[in-house]
Formats: sequence, C-alpha cells, structure tokens
Amino acid sequence: MKKVGGNKFAQHLEILKMKLVHEDDFFEIKNYFFDHLAENDEFMEMGKHKRDKRLEQVLAFTAQQALNTKIIAMQNVFFINLRKQHFTHGGGQMNEYLANFIYFSDIDVGLLTLAPFPPARGETKMARFSLHLVDQKPKPSPN
Repeated sequence: MKKVGGNKFAQHLEILKMKLVHEDDFFEIKNYFFDHLAENDEFMEMGKHKRDKRLEQVLAFTAQQALNTKIIAMQNVFFINLRKQHFTHGGGQMNEYLANFIYFSDIDVGLLTLAPFPPARGETKMARFSLHLVDQKPKPSPN
C-alpha cells in the first residue's frame, strides 16, 4: 500500500468522527464512511495493513453480543491503520456476516457493521464499541 497525504480526507474524517460520537442512526455513520471515504481508491490505498489484537478481541466480543452467540468465526479479517489520523478501518467475515468496522483511537470509539450474506437471510446488525473497558482491571469488591 502506498502512503498518500491525508489532508485531502481530513475534513471527511473529522465529520465521520463527529458522527460516530453524536449520531444515533448508525446507518448514517456507515453510509458517510462509504460515500465519502471507502469508495475512494486513493483513500483506500492510504494506511498500512496492521493487525491489532486488542481491536480484534473487541470486535469478536461485540459480534457475539450483536449476533447473540458465544462463537464467532473470523475469516479474512484485515485492518488498515492510518496512524497520523488515529483511524483504523477494515473488514472480513464473522460467522456468516460480512463485517466492516471503523475505529478512532484518539477518542476510543468505533462502529461494527455486520451484514448478512446472502442479504436476504436477515437484517444488518450494528454496534458502537470502545476498547477502553478491555484494559481496565476489575474493581475490588467493597465486601
């Protein structure tokens, strides 16, 4: 992947970040990402493929909750990290769903989208997530 200056996309990333924090309609967030960033070849060539095990764990946990199952089979999952923008996006397959995600590390907020495949099989599931809780140690019991 070649690196390209991110200034061209900085405004879209800032709008996406604001939507991710404030928007209650998750489809609006997903659509903004795809309409303004993911469908742009130059943007998709930005960043570096970099697996993030913590993010992968949170995505699996979030998928378990969204799909109401204990087992998540993750296949062909990829992560693209734009370090300077504190942004990671990617996708793959989780069980029989096509997965896409976005995540801003500077605000610790992301969105996971799980679309059934084939589409006629069910509804799209979406969830906002954070990695912060994964790192917290359990609080001691007051007892």
